[in-house]
Amino acid sequence: MRASLAVVMTLGLAVLAGCGRAPVGAAVTHDEFQAQLQMRLNMAPAGAVIQLPAGHFSFAQPLLIHRSGITLRGAGAEQTVLSFRHQRSGEDGLVLTDVTGVTLEGFAIEDAKMVGVKATHSSNLILRGLRIEWTTRASTRHGWFGAHLLHCTGLMVEKNLTLGAAVAGVFIDQSHDVVLRENRSEFNVTGIQVVNSSGVDIYRNVVSNNSAGMSLLGLPERPEKLMHRARVFDNRIYGNNTDNFAPAEHLAAVVPAGTGFMATAAKDVEFFGNHVADNRGANALVVSYLASGKPYDDPLFDPYPQRLWIHHNRFSGGGNHPGKYDLQLMRVLKFGLHGALPDIVWDGSLSPEQSPETVQLCIRDNGDADFVNVDYDGRLRDFSRDLSPHDCELPSLAPVLLAWAEPVSVQQ
Repeated sequence: MRASLAVVMTLGLAVLAGCGRAPVGAAVTHDEFQAQLQMRLNMAPAGAVIQLPAGHFSFAQPLLIHRSGITLRGAGAEQTVLSFRHQRSGEDGLVLTDVTGVTLEGFAIEDAKMVGVKATHSSNLILRGLRIEWTTRASTRHGWFGAHLLHCTGLMVEKNLTLGAAVAGVFIDQSHDVVLRENRSEFNVTGIQVVNSSGVDIYRNVVSNNSAGMSLLGLPERPEKLMHRARVFDNRIYGNNTDNFAPAEHLAAVVPAGTGFMATAAKDVEFFGNHVADNRGANALVVSYLASGKPYDDPLFDPYPQRLWIHHNRFSGGGNHPGKYDLQLMRVLKFGLHGALPDIVWDGSLSPEQSPETVQLCIRDNGDADFVNVDYDGRLRDFSRDLSPHDCELPSLAPVLLAWAEPVSVQQ
């Protein structure tokens, strides 16, 4: 039944669209094609596979998915291209709302006004083999997010390519049980960003040439208060030195260019087995939310990081030209005109109830990686490169297991 349904849907779309990929510059706005595709998405029963043909298709408005249990599959991320450059209404490309068990794979979304793929209040989603890209030179006019997944449970995001987002290539917000693996994210402001989520595995991804490679953020003023229980391992995070081009009104505008990995107000994070290199600001930053300089009024929000275990990583290069003035000034004052910030930088911020021991920032077995506590709150008075207070270990976090994902074997 599934195979025959997929064939019927493929033939119906192919008749409208024609076969083969259009030549470069020959994209045609095809309202009938979009209308027929939207109708099929609206009517598809659970188990349906809607096969998109090869071609370059220009859409005037978002595609909406409200049906659960369906698959939307293209001929490949370079063969099936859905362009929103000439979008006349709406802000997003492909929008999923309150669905379960939807798979998107094997096509590209280009030049959406705000978000390439947006999913809210949904569960058991797979995003696989997608390319989400802004095809013009980096600009604040680019859309903010490649994939924006909000209030979702059970996410598999794998083998995707995100390029040119003005906030984040992949943005996970207030979601649970998330696996991000084998993705590539380049030339975004942040490659992969996870906010106020729990139960997150991020592994075997490549993030390079962004302003910041990868970040875990705890932010105030949200229903979900904690960014916690995240494993980040076996990733390559290198050369994230693109100038920050985020819109000034977004918090992402304060992210220092040249950041490899950043954990802000995050709890219960295990960062291991990663190769982090040549991020000119800092290869790894651990900071409180206070370092953003943004005010907040949320009595339930804890702005300080806690229980981070950084171990068995490889660090090299980087730290020679931070993107924030205060970090650059500190680099010159403390490490000399030609010096570099250490691989792991902690802002040293503590609440009145905390001490370095209660924070539990454990750093061990990272080769010859160096460390600094910059004492952000104390204006560098207790600046320290002493790693001994952080020579500790924490229990390994449990893996995130999804029903359709093979478990990964990790040696620690």
